[in-house]
Amino acid sequence: MTGSLFIITAASGTGKTSLVKQLLATTNELTVSVSHTTRPPRPGEIDGHDYYFTEVNTFTTAIDENKFLEYAEVFGNYYGTSEQTVRAQLDAGIDVILEIDWQGAEQVKKIFSDATMIFILPPNIATLRQRLSTRAQDSTKVIERRLAGAVTEMAQYVHADYVVINDGVSAAAVKEIKAVAVPDKVLVIYDHDVPTGRPEAAAILRQNLMFADKYGCKYIQAEGIGYQYMLNTVVKPGQIIIGGGSHSSIFGAKGALGLDVSIPELARCVETGRYSCIVPETIYVSLEGVMAEGIGAMDVALTLLQKNLQQTAGKAIEIYAPGLDNYQQAILCSMVCKNWAPSIYDG
Repeated sequence: MTGSLFIITAASGTGKTSLVKQLLATTNELTVSVSHTTRPPRPGEIDGHDYYFTEVNTFTTAIDENKFLEYAEVFGNYYGTSEQTVRAQLDAGIDVILEIDWQGAEQVKKIFSDATMIFILPPNIATLRQRLSTRAQDSTKVIERRLAGAVTEMAQYVHADYVVINDGVSAAAVKEIKAVAVPDKVLVIYDHDVPTGRPEAAAILRQNLMFADKYGCKYIQAEGIGYQYMLNTVVKPGQIIIGGGSHSSIFGAKGALGLDVSIPELARCVETGRYSCIVPETIYVSLEGVMAEGIGAMDVALTLLQKNLQQTAGKAIEIYAPGLDNYQQAILCSMVCKNWAPSIYDG
């Protein structure tokens, strides 16, 4: 029996390395493939454990000899995964994790189409900047360069089988909310698909369960696909969905209006059963016809936001695009949140 291959990828600074380490600490049935890199070791990193730190000439020779399952140049450094090592582990029945960037993930999926790809997202760019700055392992110049490519990197999440948003919002909301006015309209969702084994993670799970039980709310173990679960089973056209996350615009794919609010605002809404706000200015976007070959919904969304960044910031975007299927609608609406705007889709 051969092992299973799992690909965990993310933009730099979203916490994928920490999540993988916590996962490995909780089970003996997984191993992580150690990648090769030409970048210098960071403080505390060990050759052969964190990476195989390799000279550039040695790395490029291995490329010429087709020894890498995948490789990529990222911010001036090479990263690659030994194909021989991974195949040997899988043939031995070992489940293997590849912790690689999205470029490498695409290469691996072409070879191992049955591999499971998990994408880690930060809640927003501001949080990503803070994480990169506080870890104090890169210069200011490197941090700014990583941030500049963050939107392109994060946009690749649509190719993943599962998406995990690493933000910890639920714990903050549970601590803030002191009452629930209408329990049947409140969902408590624990969205991690991998238990970390840390006491802090167990405490968050316990708080969520106790909160749902105390107030009679529905509890959902979403296993890393909370937004997709809501699209498939919860959200109805015409509804207004209020949440403390940063991706509620995706609910526009079902003709609903998703609003991202602060935790105090969310608490007041849950406690009173009401939410008041100034209706944002609405921009109407009509997309007619069919997309040219090779053009996807993500390209349309990025073009819209990049060309109209200042005009769309903070405004509601109502989209009319009858030619898009359900998958394309979800991509288009989810990308709107990259500019912190709500969306509603009118097919």
